[in-house]
Amino acid sequence: MKQNKFKKYLLGSLAGGLLIYIGYFFYSSTVELSENKMVVEQKSPVNYTNLFDAEAKKKIVLQSAVSFKHRNSVAYYIYDKKYGLEVTQINIKQNLLFRKDLAETHTTEGYSFPDAKLPFNEGGFTTNYNVISKDAASKIYLSLRGDSIHTLLKNDSVAYYFLKLQQVYISYVPKGVYDIYIQANTKFYFFSKKQPVSLMFLKRNDALYFLLLTVNDADEKLPPNLLYDLTNK
Repeated sequence: MKQNKFKKYLLGSLAGGLLIYIGYFFYSSTVELSENKMVVEQKSPVNYTNLFDAEAKKKIVLQSAVSFKHRNSVAYYIYDKKYGLEVTQINIKQNLLFRKDLAETHTTEGYSFPDAKLPFNEGGFTTNYNVISKDAASKIYLSLRGDSIHTLLKNDSVAYYFLKLQQVYISYVPKGVYDIYIQANTKFYFFSKKQPVSLMFLKRNDALYFLLLTVNDADEKLPPNLLYDLTNK
């Protein structure tokens, strides 16, 4: 059983890495590399690693990290051999207070998708990161779609959600281009089983981060508070 799980973990890691390069091939065909060159990083960005407590750091293994001229590092980790963890830093224009500067909206009308993206396939869904946007956030417009959507915490420094995901859209201007969007993968034109995820916007040392945690194995359960516990040091 453990051997099968390890095979799934290994194949998932390889598939995730392959998708990065496939996505980059598509990206490089639409945007001049000289404008926004991709950098593959060999180590986890220190500020990302420092988001987690000492015990969590021992169980977090970097799988890939890439950055662009107009996109801070997008890092993908495996936590405790069971969970997929995505982290990126969001540029901000000013200090955001989530209770007033994060708007939860249920509409996608008027919004648009980026011309170039970096995809991460998490099995049941794919996270897409805009790699050419120069927008910095003064507000966040968040649309969550799925089942069992819960706002677990929302204060001036943390906005934390748990849901069985179908779609998530994140923009920084009303009816603007999405900076991050997540969509459930389809199989024979039907959405796959909704995968549980934790999403967090986290302010730390005057910087803003987006974190996503999910399970690598559909048979595993995702504790709703796990991501918060990993960052609550």
